[in-house]
Amino acid sequence: MTESAMIEMLLKNRVSWLSDSGPEDDIAISSRIRLARNLDGLPFPIAANPEQLLNVWGAVQLTSVQAKCVPDQILFEMQKLKELDRKILLERRLISREFLIDKPGAGLIVSPDESLAIMVNEEDHLRIQALRPGFQLKEVWTVIDALDTVLGKELKFGFDSQLGYLTSCPTNVGTGMRASVML
Repeated sequence: MTESAMIEMLLKNRVSWLSDSGPEDDIAISSRIRLARNLDGLPFPIAANPEQLLNVWGAVQLTSVQAKCVPDQILFEMQKLKELDRKILLERRLISREFLIDKPGAGLIVSPDESLAIMVNEEDHLRIQALRPGFQLKEVWTVIDALDTVLGKELKFGFDSQLGYLTSCPTNVGTGMRASVML
């Protein structure tokens, strides 16, 4: 299936985390947790060469497919996407603005309902996110923690016993987690 066909498939589906069926949805539109992870022993994406970036994409893609950690996952190689398709992914909160640039080894793994996504080779090797409608931070944490555990069994993440998870931005060092609620 082509990248454009996969984008069309996403557009036909309702964005699950935007439904008005979540707890306290009269105030909270959605809950999101994002984890930043880097593979141990490899330069962060900003310092990696194209071959290293492609190797990271291959390793994450293989692990994700074999572990079936994202149900019915859709895989996008960002270099194969048209500019409009990238902007659609940005508007649907599946990628960041930084991910709009053309970079080898940049990829996206997403569930059809868009509740789970993994950006590969953005600012960090992995940016894992989970979203749910309404105010559901505990539920989102349960889902993303399970996904992180599955990925972490196969991919060795950069971790320091004193600092925690190593990330390209010092503000993310430690847990690598960002939690947010859209009101």
